[in-house]
Amino acid sequence: MKNNKEILKTKMLDCLKTVLSNLPNNLIRKLQEGLCVVAEQDSICSKVFSHVPDSRKNEIVFLDVGANIGQTSIKFYRALSSQAKTTVYCFEPFSDNFKELSKNTSHFSNIHPFKLGIGSSKSIMTIPLAPHSEWHSIANMDAWKSNSSKEEEISITTLDIFVEENSLSLSSPIILKTDTEGYDLHVLQGAKLLLQKKAIDIVICEVGFNQEDKQHSYFPDIYSYLMDF
Repeated sequence: MKNNKEILKTKMLDCLKTVLSNLPNNLIRKLQEGLCVVAEQDSICSKVFSHVPDSRKNEIVFLDVGANIGQTSIKFYRALSSQAKTTVYCFEPFSDNFKELSKNTSHFSNIHPFKLGIGSSKSIMTIPLAPHSEWHSIANMDAWKSNSSKEEEISITTLDIFVEENSLSLSSPIILKTDTEGYDLHVLQGAKLLLQKKAIDIVICEVGFNQEDKQHSYFPDIYSYLMDF
């Protein structure tokens, strides 16, 4: 028998899915574009920091999953390190992006790039490459198979495994940003233990509002999963 929390969650998700399913595609695109504009504003870094409890602001860990060439890692490091000691771990599995990521972050001693994908389990995957490097996608790989003559073998791990293997302290606030072109639910599923332990204070996730769009994670799926924590 469902408890009140489960009933409320089901009703909220049903309502959200109904609203989204009845929105015209052009409005969904405008909504998504509008949220992207808001997310790109520099003020988001300060707003994120304001949600960290004052008693835990001495040292911050920022996990950048789907780091691309380091744009977000550098932006958040600069903003957060002006207010607290900040360590950034950024993950990018594709060689072309990782080369630029390593170059762009080489002058920052507290930004550590890893040539890894993050998912729900440890594995090796062969992924067709998209025409533009920022579009490389595990979730949407089928769409790029017919448009790509190149592919790359990448290594996948989970955040739970990475944190354990690298002995990351869970006493510091952890901010997780995930932008993996539609693979974000798998990223969060691979952080189940961290979420259960309340070790992750803030989740920043790229989402979409069109269930057919495999290049973006569907918001109700992300919301539903995180509601359990």
